[in-house]
Amino acid sequence: MKRLFLCAVLFACALPLAAQVSDSVWNALIDRDVLITRLDGSEVRGELIGVDETSVTVARIDGRIVSVMKADAEEVRTTTATPVAPAPEETPADPAVDAVRSDIPLGSTYFLVDPLGFLQLGPIIEYGFLVGSSTYVAPRLRIIGLGVLSQATSGWVMRPYSSAIGVNTTGMFGGSAPNRFYGGGSVEFGMTWNSGVDYRGAWEGDAGLIMVFGSFGHRWRYSSGFGFSLGAFGGLGNMLWDEWWYTDSPQIVYAYDDPTLYFTGGVQLALTWE
Repeated sequence: MKRLFLCAVLFACALPLAAQVSDSVWNALIDRDVLITRLDGSEVRGELIGVDETSVTVARIDGRIVSVMKADAEEVRTTTATPVAPAPEETPADPAVDAVRSDIPLGSTYFLVDPLGFLQLGPIIEYGFLVGSSTYVAPRLRIIGLGVLSQATSGWVMRPYSSAIGVNTTGMFGGSAPNRFYGGGSVEFGMTWNSGVDYRGAWEGDAGLIMVFGSFGHRWRYSSGFGFSLGAFGGLGNMLWDEWWYTDSPQIVYAYDDPTLYFTGGVQLALTWE
């Protein structure tokens, strides 16, 4: 009799453990997000996608399919799946507009070409180095002999290779980032090789000059590193020497001893690459 009573007690204790969750509950939760707690305390979270006689099937958030025995399930409850933020849509690049950002730092160096110089005092080529946070120092080359204005105002024929070398200092400031205003100054030393014909005959000569300029303008800068500047420059030039000789008697050299101080200036339209 005692043995029969003990078996009845054990059966009564085991029955609720084997049927913690009814089939009607499982069926009602199909296709819903659930959290299943096993008897050992572990949890399974995901979408309930299948129920059979002895087990249930769960699709976890990470994509894995998990089977849980009904007898191992102590508790099940619905849960709200953690929303996944959609990936931000990428804005297609506009081929007509270069990407201009407000955070483009100044390049450590730049290369500049001023093609408008062909119509003025000669085209300029310079290569600048960033010194400090916003100042560039750049050696430059101006080919005076290729400038239309230089040839027109010289009064003689200037050889095309007549050139000047110098140093330009430019400070970048203000403006609507990444574009900047600029201002600076430069010093150039030049030599010209000249020729002509007067009442005496054909002659050749050379001259030396020094020029000091100030400049101001605006530079538009793009994320590709390309940019362009529009500005003006002006300053003073001084003829250091001016010598010539007739080709039939080159041993006799004539010199113009009166230094000539003159004003010069123009417009700058330069292309830059940082």
